[in-house]
Amino acid sequence: MMESKIGKTVGGAVLCLSALGVGCGPTTNVALERAQVNYQQAQQNPEITAHAPGALQEAQQSLQRAERAWKNEKDDDEVAHLAYVTDQRVKIARETAEKNIAEAEIKQLSAERKQIMLEARTREATRAQREAEKARTHADLEAARAQRLEQELQPFTLSS
Repeated sequence: MMESKIGKTVGGAVLCLSALGVGCGPTTNVALERAQVNYQQAQQNPEITAHAPGALQEAQQSLQRAERAWKNEKDDDEVAHLAYVTDQRVKIARETAEKNIAEAEIKQLSAERKQIMLEARTREATRAQREAEKARTHADLEAARAQRLEQELQPFTLSS
């Protein structure tokens, strides 16, 4: 009788522990948590949301697949893979945002350069025009002086 009580007690304890083990499977996945944090940081970055919305949306979709896989299957390998894909897509979103920002800056700087070049050409043309007018005025004055000298010399040249 003693053996049966011990057997029942041990059997009951094993049953309880195994039930706890099944019910207390892992509730989190480190890779998934890291992917969630990375995605949230990217989502809160206004440069990424403004300059790489498509890439960020792809990261969100990948994260959602990982979360569904964890919720439905608890398949560590699949979740780890999908979390890795999410992390890579977040990196792509960051890089895309940086690239798009750099391209926008290049366009802006190029436009500013063109404007500066145009202003420099305009100043140069204005300066050249002033110099041409000054030279024309000087030439007109010299022509008038030459004509005056010819008129002064005319009485001397006719009498010879």
